[in-house]
Amino acid sequence: GDILGISRFLRMLRLLRLSRIGKVGVIVGDLLSMSSAGVIHYLSLMKVCVLIVICLHCSACFWYGIGNMQSGGWVTRLSMQEMPFSKRYFTALIGVVQCLGWTALSAYPEPFGSATVLEQLSAVVGILLGLFGYVLLVAKAVNTAVNVWDTSATQIQQTCCRYLRDRSISLALASRTRGYITAFYRQSLRRDHIQQEYDLMASLPESLQVDLHEEARGSVACMDQLFKDLQRIDRSTLRELAHSAMTDVFTQRDEVLFFTGHTCSRSLFLDNGSLRYVVGLEPTKRDRPWLRMLAADRVDTIDRGHLISEAVLWTKWKHKGQLHTTGNSRFIAVDVDEFGAVISGYNEAYSHAVRYARRYIWYLNQNSDSVTDVTRHSLRLL
Repeated sequence: GDILGISRFLRMLRLLRLSRIGKVGVIVGDLLSMSSAGVIHYLSLMKVCVLIVICLHCSACFWYGIGNMQSGGWVTRLSMQEMPFSKRYFTALIGVVQCLGWTALSAYPEPFGSATVLEQLSAVVGILLGLFGYVLLVAKAVNTAVNVWDTSATQIQQTCCRYLRDRSISLALASRTRGYITAFYRQSLRRDHIQQEYDLMASLPESLQVDLHEEARGSVACMDQLFKDLQRIDRSTLRELAHSAMTDVFTQRDEVLFFTGHTCSRSLFLDNGSLRYVVGLEPTKRDRPWLRMLAADRVDTIDRGHLISEAVLWTKWKHKGQLHTTGNSRFIAVDVDEFGAVISGYNEAYSHAVRYARRYIWYLNQNSDSVTDVTRHSLRLL
């Protein structure tokens, strides 16, 4: 009897072969990137509804299997084995909807009668999943309404769609562009904070700006040994570097900061957020994060205060990998030309930088095959 029940359960699981739905979702998402902004908002809500229907279907199949596995299950109690497929399917679907409707908490609803322990546990899990589905649907509906009413966001998205369509941009690149614009306008509060910071600094006298930049940017830069040594030699050097040669850079999730082989023009400190540096990535694998991870030879995670692409401060440099964000991030960028101009104005700091540069170039030549944009070293002159 148990073997027969298991075989029936496995037959029902054939209905759950929806593994290709992920690929379909990717294709649909790419096609939507070429559509108008308003249509995309409504279709995204419809996509959630379709996913909920798919989840209900899978849950109904699972629920039938649960009732068919035990001799006292609801399938046996209601003598469902001999009924037509449509009758069995919709009865299971009704049971799932009743579970999601919270009616299974006190007593199992009719027409199923008293439930087994396994069915009761499944009902509780169904209730929790139903609650999650309700919250997801409501949140998506509210977000859609906000996006539709936000005329500025809608206009820029329509402009983006028109640009992509008129220039026949590939679906993969169009999807990335659309995703970035959508995420950018969803984070209106963060944008307001960034703009307010810029307005705040512009309203302050330069002397106060220098003090703030020294503490905010200099404290992060001093996590690197070179800048810590420059501060020890002459604090004024670090103060001017933090104010004149460094700028704040804000990025959002899954934004690529540079690609393999591109000419480097600045160094970066990670101040806040999360990054991944990928080595050995082919240009054809850049479009999606999961492709980047699978196709890479090596993936490095960057810590706060780590100096990225330090080599460009001392020599011409091309990126050896690809750097992308895995969350909203804030960087401190060091401009190469401004760095050299500031350092040359302080004799002791300049002499130290020259000695350091010679050591670094020697180190770079000795390890040319293994050095990347994020390679850690232990060069120290003081």
